[in-house]
Amino acid sequence: MAVYIALITLTLAVFWPVHSFEFVAFDDVDYIVENAQVQAGLTGTGIRWAFTAFHSSNYHPLTWLAHMVDCALFGLNAGGHHLSNLLMHILASCLLLRVLHLATRQLWPSLLVATLFAIHPLHVESVAWVSERKDTLSTVLWMLTLWLYVRYARKPGTLRYLAVAGCLLLGLLAKQMLVTVPCVLLLMDIWPLKRVSLSQGRSALPEFRRLAIEKLPLLGLAIVFCALVVIAQGEAVASTDVIPLSHRFTNAIVAYVGYLWHTIAPIGLIYYYPHPLASLSMLKIIGAAGLLIAVSYGAVRCGVRKPYLVVGWLWYVGTLVPVIGIVQVGAQAMADRYTYVPLIGVFIALAWGLRDCVESRPKLRGAVGAISAVAVAVLALLAHRQVGTWRNTDTLAAHALQYSPTNHMVHEMLGRHLFLRGEGEKAIGHLVESIKHAPDWAKSRAALGAAYLKDNRLEEALPHLERAVALNQNLPEAQYNLGLALKRSGRLEAAESALARAVELEPAHAEATLELAGLTAASGNQAEASRLYDRALALKPGWVNVYVNQGQAFAKAGKLSEAMPLFAKALELQPDLIPARQNLARALRESGKLERALNEYRIILKQAPDHAVALRGIASCLTDLGRPDEALDHLAQAEISIAVPIYRAIVAESLQAKAYAAALPALRQLTVADSANPRVHREYAFCLTQTGDLPGASEAFRAALALAPDANTYTNLGNIWARQKEWAKAVDCFERALKIDPSHQAAAGSLKRVQEIEGAHR
Repeated sequence: MAVYIALITLTLAVFWPVHSFEFVAFDDVDYIVENAQVQAGLTGTGIRWAFTAFHSSNYHPLTWLAHMVDCALFGLNAGGHHLSNLLMHILASCLLLRVLHLATRQLWPSLLVATLFAIHPLHVESVAWVSERKDTLSTVLWMLTLWLYVRYARKPGTLRYLAVAGCLLLGLLAKQMLVTVPCVLLLMDIWPLKRVSLSQGRSALPEFRRLAIEKLPLLGLAIVFCALVVIAQGEAVASTDVIPLSHRFTNAIVAYVGYLWHTIAPIGLIYYYPHPLASLSMLKIIGAAGLLIAVSYGAVRCGVRKPYLVVGWLWYVGTLVPVIGIVQVGAQAMADRYTYVPLIGVFIALAWGLRDCVESRPKLRGAVGAISAVAVAVLALLAHRQVGTWRNTDTLAAHALQYSPTNHMVHEMLGRHLFLRGEGEKAIGHLVESIKHAPDWAKSRAALGAAYLKDNRLEEALPHLERAVALNQNLPEAQYNLGLALKRSGRLEAAESALARAVELEPAHAEATLELAGLTAASGNQAEASRLYDRALALKPGWVNVYVNQGQAFAKAGKLSEAMPLFAKALELQPDLIPARQNLARALRESGKLERALNEYRIILKQAPDHAVALRGIASCLTDLGRPDEALDHLAQAEISIAVPIYRAIVAESLQAKAYAAALPALRQLTVADSANPRVHREYAFCLTQTGDLPGASEAFRAALALAPDANTYTNLGNIWARQKEWAKAVDCFERALKIDPSHQAAAGSLKRVQEIEGAHR
C-alpha cells in the first residue's frame, strides 16, 4: 500500500497545477466548448449521438460519455475536466503497477515502470490536455484488460476469457489504440507469464500457435474496430498525393528513433511536430534504420536469456504501429501522446535490465538505486515544467513557437484562438504567417477566410474560403463560412450548396442547419425549410434564433399570421431580444394591427432609447393612424443623427406613394435638421408645388439655389414664377439656367414660351 501512496503522491505533485488550467484551442473547443451534445450531459439523445457519430473523425463513444459526465458535474469549468484526466492517469499508473507486480512477483522493477509511466514528460500531453481523455480512459481499460488476462492465464476459464473480451471491448469504445492488445497479450505469454518459452526453439511453435489461436476472438474484435476507424477517419486520412508513401515510411523510421531520443532527453517537447515530407536527409534515415535494426537484433539475440528485452522492444514497436504514420491522419510527424502506452515496453526493458544488473553485480545496487532516484527526480521536474506549458492556449503556443517558430499549425491554432477572443488583427497576422509556411494547409485558409468575413472584408474572405474548400472539401466549418460569404455576395444558389455540404459533413452543425433553412425557405421550399428549422431546434433546444429566422422567412413569404407566433415564442424565451420584438412589431404593422405594433416599438425604446428602427416604426404607425403631428413630435425628441435618417425614410416612402402632403411635415423638419443639404430644400419645394403652395415652393427653391446653383432648380423656380405671372423673374431664372447649361432644353423651351407670352402682353 505504501508504494501506491508514494506513486500517487509523486504523480499529484507533478500534475496538480492542472486543476486551475483552461481549455485550449487545440481540439478542446470542438470536443467540449462548442459541442452542444457533450455540454448537455448524459441524455438519451447524447448517448445515441455518442454511439452513432464519427465526430472529429473519431469513433470513441465511451470517451464522449466520459466528457458528458464531466459536463454534468463541472459544466465548462475546465479545472474539473483536468482533474478527471489526472484521476484516470493515476488509476492507469496504479493498475500498471498492479499488473506487473501480479505477473512478475517483483515489486521494485514494477514500481519503476509505473513511476516512469506516471511522471515522464512525454506523457504530459495525454494528461494535461482535456481532449486526450481517450488516452487516459482507454489506458485504464487497457490495464484492466491486462489484469484480467493475468488472472485468466493463471486459471483459464470461459467466464474469465469473456471478462477479458468485455474489458477490451470497453477499451476499444474509448480509443481504437487498443487494437494491438491481442498482440500484447501474446507477448505477455512469453514474458512475464511464461506460458511459452523462447528457449524451447521450434518445439515451442505448437504451444505458440495454440496461444495465438486463443487470441483470435480478441483479434476479430480488434479488426471490427479497425474497420470503424477507417470509416471514422476516412476524411481525415491524408492522401498519398499530399504525403506520399515513401515519405511516410522514412518519417516512421525516424519517428521510432525520435521517440526514443525524447524518452532519454525530453527537452523541447511541443504539441505539434510538422511533417518533414521530403526534407529528411538520407544520412538521418539510414542512421535511424541502422539503429532500429541493431536494437531489434540485440533484443532478439538476448531474448532467450532475457525475454523481457524482446517483449519490451516489440511492445514499443508494435503498439506504435497504428499511430506511426503509415496511415497518416493529420499532418504531424509524431506526437508525444502516441507514446503513452508504447513507452511501457521501453520502461519494462530498462527496469528489468537494471534488476538483472543488480542481481549479477550486487555491489552496484546502491549506485543503480541512486541513479534511478535522480533520474526519476529529474524527469519529475521536467514533467512539472512541461505541465505548465498547457496552462492555456497562449502558454502552449508560446512554448511551441519558442522551439518551432515556423510551425504553421501553431500559428493556425493561435490565430483561431485570438479570433474567438475578439482580437481580429492579431488573429489574421498569425493565420497569414501559417499560410506563409504552409500555403496549401486548408484549415489555415478556412480560418483566415472566417476572420476576414467576421471583419466584413468579404472580397478578401472569399478567395481564401474557396481555396480552402478546393484543398479539402471535407471541412464543415470552411463550407459553412463559404456559404455565409456567398450569401452575402448574392450568390444564393452556390451558398445553399456550400451550406448543404457543411450539414452533410457535420449533421450536428446547428448554425449551418439554420442558415441552410433560411436559404431553402427563400427558394420557396417551405416544407424542407420547416424540417431544417426543426432540426436546428433539436440540435439546440430553446435556441431563439431559430424562431426569429423562421419567422422572418414566413414574413418575407407574406405569411404574417404564421410569422408572429414564432416571434412571440422567441420573446417568451428571451424577452429582451430586440430583433425578435422588432420583427413582431413590423409584422403587426404590416397586418394592420397598428396599436399593438406601437406598443412593441415603445417596449424597444425602453431598452434602447435611440433605436432608429423603433423610432421610425412609431412615426410610421402614428402617421398611418392619422396622427402625423404626434409622429413628428415623437421624432423631435430624438437626436438629430438618429432622427434625420428616419425623416428621410418617411419622405422616400411618401414620395414613392405620391403622398406629397404626408411628406411635408418630415421635410419641414429636415430643412432645419439638415439645412445644408440642397436636396432637402428641392424635395420640400417639389412637394409644396404639388400641393399648390407656390410662394412656399419659390422660397424653398431659392434656399436650394443658395446652397448649390444648378440648371434644373433655376428652371423649376422659373416655372413657379411663370405660374405666378412674374415674367421678369421667370426670364431671369431661365437665363441663369442656360448660362449654367446652354443645352438645357427645358430651360430653353420655358424661356421661349415666357418671352412669347410676355411679348403678347406688351
